[in-house]
Amino acid sequence: MEWWLFAIIIFIVFFSLLLANVPIAFAFGVTNLAAFLIYSRGDISILRVLSSTAYESVSSFTYSAVPLFTLMGTVLYYSGLVEGLYVSLGELLGRIPGRLAVIATAAGAVFGAASGSSMASVATIGSSLGPEMVKRGYAKWLAFGSIAASGGLAVLIPPSNLMIIFGGAAGLPIGKLLIGGIVPGIILACLMAFFIVIASVLNPKIAPSYDVVTATGLQRFRAVLGFVPVLVIVVSVLGSIFVGLATPTEAAAVGAFMAFVLAAIYRRLTFVVCRKALLDTLNVTCMVFLIVMASMAFSQILALSGIADGLTRTVVGLDITPLSTMILMNIVVLILGSLMDPVSIILIVIPVFLPIAEALQFDLIWWALIMMVNIELGLITPPFGLNLFVAKSVAPAGTELVQIYRGIWPFVVLVLMTISIMIMFPAAVLWLPNAMG
Repeated sequence: MEWWLFAIIIFIVFFSLLLANVPIAFAFGVTNLAAFLIYSRGDISILRVLSSTAYESVSSFTYSAVPLFTLMGTVLYYSGLVEGLYVSLGELLGRIPGRLAVIATAAGAVFGAASGSSMASVATIGSSLGPEMVKRGYAKWLAFGSIAASGGLAVLIPPSNLMIIFGGAAGLPIGKLLIGGIVPGIILACLMAFFIVIASVLNPKIAPSYDVVTATGLQRFRAVLGFVPVLVIVVSVLGSIFVGLATPTEAAAVGAFMAFVLAAIYRRLTFVVCRKALLDTLNVTCMVFLIVMASMAFSQILALSGIADGLTRTVVGLDITPLSTMILMNIVVLILGSLMDPVSIILIVIPVFLPIAEALQFDLIWWALIMMVNIELGLITPPFGLNLFVAKSVAPAGTELVQIYRGIWPFVVLVLMTISIMIMFPAAVLWLPNAMG
């Protein structure tokens, strides 16, 4: 059977299962079984290769960072150590147009550095700042658009579990990917804050100003102290990775340990906190590992059947520039992002796009970071962006999903601007990863 016909069959099977709401891991599993029956023709050795690939994918030392970073984030979240960030940010920012929306953006960046969980970030920021913005008369599109978009920063600003999954699946250095997400994350956060301020100045009705007590020097100092728990985590984790003292997995272990220590110091380490943190970590880890195992077997089928090689030769043989190919890749990821979750997108596109990126001699760290920003975009792209539904779930009564859809589009444009900057100025993206010890 020709590779292209085989590819059409298995992709039809896979996406039909997704449209039927079959969980992604089981969709991969059924597709793998169908592909095996078609391709193997009774050759059991191929099944042994697939099972070995699935096992080796999650037994890798690289993926052990996922449960550790998840545990770190859940301990910080359930212990309430990140709740003080909003007060601290408010006192440091003072009077600024669109103040609460800017605080939401800054909180998203800081929360991302503390946990790496996008949806947890949206839930936390939305439940605390969302009602306050509505109470202050903020337009709901700005209030919940900024909240939903701010959660996406957790995908880029390390530690990020999605970065680890991407790097592990693509065989790229996790440390460089994690550190490489800092600059794009800062660029996007600055663009978001700049947009909020300008929009609030041009149309004060969308973010009415209100009296803010000017913080004293002592209050600002206390506000800075409110960042201590997060700063300790960030410095211990990212610092050890950047200077080469620890692998991402070792740094994740340090971060998880420090989260428990800080929770104990602040007298927040209760049995309930530990139970919730461990259960959430177990649920997330099991879900991710099951998907990774099934998707890695799927990748092996693409390789054994010649589909990956055929696609690579076809794309490389097209009379288009590498830049056009990069744009086409981003369009595909953008479409997928509006329909499915980030982990699924990562594990679908890597076996297809990675060989093409290698053949076109892209810098793979640069390419991976661009893909990650686009995957972050999927979290906020209608109709099925997960962050949009989380923002709706924590919004006050009367908030309609269409208002959040309306509010997210300016931020979608800002993410696209970030991707454009990364494509045009690769050196700006790569200078931190290249400076690592």
